[in-house]
Amino acid sequence: MTRIFANYVRPITGDPFTRLMDTAPLTSWSWEKGSTWNQTHDLARMGVGDVLLIGAAVLPERPNFTHRPKYELVRFARVTGIETTNRGTDVQLHQTHAFTNTALHLGPAVNLAMASSRDDRCTPHIVEVGFDMGLLVPGWRQEKHPLPNRLRFSRRIYLDKEFLPRFPSVPGTVSVGLHDDAGRDYYAVNADMSVDAVRENPFLREHVWPYLPLTVDGDLDRAHPSVKTEHEIRRDLEAYFAADARPDKILYANHGAQDVLRLHAFWGHDWNRMPDTIPTWAEDLKALRVRAGNPAMPKQESTEHHALEDARYNRAMHEALIALGAG
Repeated sequence: MTRIFANYVRPITGDPFTRLMDTAPLTSWSWEKGSTWNQTHDLARMGVGDVLLIGAAVLPERPNFTHRPKYELVRFARVTGIETTNRGTDVQLHQTHAFTNTALHLGPAVNLAMASSRDDRCTPHIVEVGFDMGLLVPGWRQEKHPLPNRLRFSRRIYLDKEFLPRFPSVPGTVSVGLHDDAGRDYYAVNADMSVDAVRENPFLREHVWPYLPLTVDGDLDRAHPSVKTEHEIRRDLEAYFAADARPDKILYANHGAQDVLRLHAFWGHDWNRMPDTIPTWAEDLKALRVRAGNPAMPKQESTEHHALEDARYNRAMHEALIALGAG
């Protein structure tokens, strides 16, 4: 996950704002204790690899400060180092983008920065609305939806399974896909599935079977590296869930009760056998969406009913919900 922290400042004469308005790449920035930024933001949230969006704006004086400001310069820089001292917080930066436009408003600036960041292999996650001289920057809604603590410091893992509805045990699992917020993928096709039952099921035969590793004769290709035994999948799952140093994990699935049931089947539905790293519960993305009022979700462009592609799409849905404050 990459967070975007946004800081918007009024350029005035003299240092440090003269340096801010210089179009030369910005390599560092500092906030003194007691500054507006330190008063309204938790700098401890920022980490190496996160992104700082700094917009310099000419804001109208009171009582006209509600007018939309003009942003003279918007910078987009990756955080490469952070040092907290008695004086305040110093951040080392690698500037990747800068936009100069006297008519550039905040919304387009953020959109441009986020779009351009994708070319820099950065995945923006959330924009934290900044303050200027204690005032919320005009042109944005007053509501903020910062990433909750439980999400900010937890590993978010997205699960999807293809399965036989009538078989809650391992032979009923066709395939498993996992994707997490760091981009780690896992995909396996169950060599021990009940092949005859899968091919007799009309839905699985039409929508799932064609996307599995198959031989030229249309049979399951058991020599394919993704086709694994129950023992191999269980071993891989234990390694996958233990792969991140973050102690807390949150599992997500869409209409996920059956997916979680079949995940636990690899340990005989016995939580005493299951390693502590395997979540015993999951957040249901469908439930989150319903509570948010069923907002429109991004369209899935990848193959549906392929377990890994669906797991990746689950992340896209969740991030869309987070952006709405419903994650």
